[in-house]
Amino acid sequence: MLKRRPFGRTGLEVSELIMGAGYVGGIVIHADDETRRALLRRLLEAGINWIDTAESYGQGASEKALGWLLAELPEADRPYLSTKFRLDTDRLDDIPGQIEKSLSGSLERLGMDRIDLYQLHNPLGQDGFDISHVLGAGGVCDSLDRLKAQGLFDHIGFTSLGDADQCKELISSGRVASAQVYYNLLNPSAGQAVTADWPTTDFGNLIATCQDHGVAVMNIRIF
Repeated sequence: MLKRRPFGRTGLEVSELIMGAGYVGGIVIHADDETRRALLRRLLEAGINWIDTAESYGQGASEKALGWLLAELPEADRPYLSTKFRLDTDRLDDIPGQIEKSLSGSLERLGMDRIDLYQLHNPLGQDGFDISHVLGAGGVCDSLDRLKAQGLFDHIGFTSLGDADQCKELISSGRVASAQVYYNLLNPSAGQAVTADWPTTDFGNLIATCQDHGVAVMNIRIF
């Protein structure tokens, strides 16, 4: 049975390994129904208690499949669930409307009234989207706080890709409970300081910033 760890400051206890329901591997999106059911049984038997998806995984196919798969389980056996939204950076004049539409679509596909964690999927500092759109008045965090207060999800997170300094600013803001962090053997810079001549993306020891502020780390791109 997998060990569990505290999920930042949320009070949740999460298995050390969770399931990503994206295109890589792709079982939730592409496999037949019995294979999907067998996968879910194996996950639960191993003690995995969290599944992460996104509206963009299979253009909604992942969320739709998880909707009926999880509905077949007794409520007490259902794992935690997180999903993600991506803003159209050509329409940043309507961030609240975009988020509301994305969340409504995700909940409909999942067949749920609420989810455990809702996450921003846009990299920071790219495509004209930056930290001001997240922390500024009427931006992403204000919009998410309002929807969270309506009981539509319990916690707010983001994918910490893009500009490392902007990611650190968001982590340090107290506005998010979790960060999805790119960390692996090929690029461990999210977990340690690297030299100035580091030959690829420097993620600026983001994990230390998360630890300093009680923000849960969801490790992505591990392999």
